[in-house]
Amino acid sequence: MEDYTAALFSSLESLKLAAFTVADKIDEKADIAAMHIRNSLSSSTWLPSSARPPPPPPLPVRAASSPSSRLLNWAWENKLAVAVLAATTMGISTYIIQQKQASRNRKRRARRAANGARKEVIVLAGSPHDAIVKSLSLDLERRGFIVFVVVNSMDDEQLVLSLGGRDVRPLNIDLLDTTGAEASIARFESYLSFPVSAFQGAHPHHLHFAGMILIPDSYYPTGPIETISADVWSDVLNLRLLSPFLTAKLFVPLLRAHQSRLLVLTPSITQSLTPPFHAPETVATAALAGFVSSLRRELCPLNVSVSQVRLGTFDLSSVGGRTQLHATNGARADLVSWPAGVRGAYGRSYAAQEGKRPVKGSPLRELHHVVFDLLTAEGAPKKSIRVGCGSLVYEVIGRFAPDGLVAWMLGARGAPVVAEERNGSEGSASEGSVDWEKVERAI
Repeated sequence: MEDYTAALFSSLESLKLAAFTVADKIDEKADIAAMHIRNSLSSSTWLPSSARPPPPPPLPVRAASSPSSRLLNWAWENKLAVAVLAATTMGISTYIIQQKQASRNRKRRARRAANGARKEVIVLAGSPHDAIVKSLSLDLERRGFIVFVVVNSMDDEQLVLSLGGRDVRPLNIDLLDTTGAEASIARFESYLSFPVSAFQGAHPHHLHFAGMILIPDSYYPTGPIETISADVWSDVLNLRLLSPFLTAKLFVPLLRAHQSRLLVLTPSITQSLTPPFHAPETVATAALAGFVSSLRRELCPLNVSVSQVRLGTFDLSSVGGRTQLHATNGARADLVSWPAGVRGAYGRSYAAQEGKRPVKGSPLRELHHVVFDLLTAEGAPKKSIRVGCGSLVYEVIGRFAPDGLVAWMLGARGAPVVAEERNGSEGSASEGSVDWEKVERAI
């Protein structure tokens, strides 16, 4: 009986709900019909205006939501996804920071012989006057390496000896004297082959040739291409390209025999942005990159690792880097030496670009750590690595950013030339066509 009563009440509730639903639908249809009738009567012309019903009020205009409000609404509706994304991002960021901190604080020391003497030998091939060569040679010597710096004159030899490191030694190789250079390499190979004693009475031990670091000259001439003479191009090709090529060629047999590692340090910002007035550096760095890639493929099957270190900007103030004043004076001297027509065409853009205040750059400690890790890494080191301020950012900008944005970043400006110069009448142009006071203030 109770079940029957419950079923009866359930049926009555269902009928009531159905009746209410039907009534709502009828009311909705009636409202729609009344709205259509009201609209028709209000717009009809056969009824007098006093008898027409007033038009329906306009629908409220919904204000367009801003992107921030839409983003907040989406985040509120997807709280779980936002929480998971935030936790994942925080975890990855914390892991990366911890790894960088651990890598920065890790002690880096060269391997020693059984009696505690030094056994790892490094060769630095670069100008002893270069700030990076000085800094790297002293840092590697402090970490336990025997460092040889390639020199080709007595002045350079005295400069290396004056650096102060006990195991920073000059290695005299004159590339212009082929026979003498080969004899120097043979003496260096004999030094590596025979056992040495750290002190009198100590047990002899063999040295290990850990690798070679090739650092081409970082100074390149600047200026418009039409002002760069054939002699300047010849010097760039000989000193910045031919010299590194020949030096690497001399040491390749030693690298093969000891299965050592070769590191080539090249600037990357100019190659990435290819700025105006830097054609020699752009050409030289691009050629060096191609040379390193080809040499890597030749030596890889012989268990010789070749790595390219793409350099950004570093803070060289502690080791005698060039200052803003030097760069400003050099830009002003270049402008004065140009012909009047060339100054009128390129002076403003050159002054704006060369007079930009340089970025302080990353500390040299980052470069020291990268070089040490590449020389001592377990297994094959990375083929290419970027280090220094701007080494990655400028490469991305140079590869994907439009030319107009890159030109704006480099400070490109129009040339303040007169009408005669624009029409090609160079002879009628005078030095007064350029406001040199503004140019000097720009640099």
